[in-house]
Amino acid sequence: MLLNNNYIIVYKTKNSILVVLRPDLEGFLLRLANTMNINVKEFGLPSTNAELHRITGNTNIKTNTNFKAFLQNVMAANNPVISYLRQIFCCQIF
Repeated sequence: MLLNNNYIIVYKTKNSILVVLRPDLEGFLLRLANTMNINVKEFGLPSTNAELHRITGNTNIKTNTNFKAFLQNVMAANNPVISYLRQIFCCQIF
């Protein structure tokens, strides 16, 4: 295991990396946004896991401009969890 905190668990095997978001994708995003003072309601999105899951689980999520704008704001923030995820997905920790 490479990392285990309140946001993510990262496991590394010989040929792969598994990233587990805590508690789930929606909860992870909402908690992270909250710590960065990003208000999801400003993007027209709900503030509960279940309601946000209805949006993220929809096949039209790829064209949801509100969700895209929200993700862009989260990704642009200077946050250690986001920085770590960038390293993982850019293969810098191998």
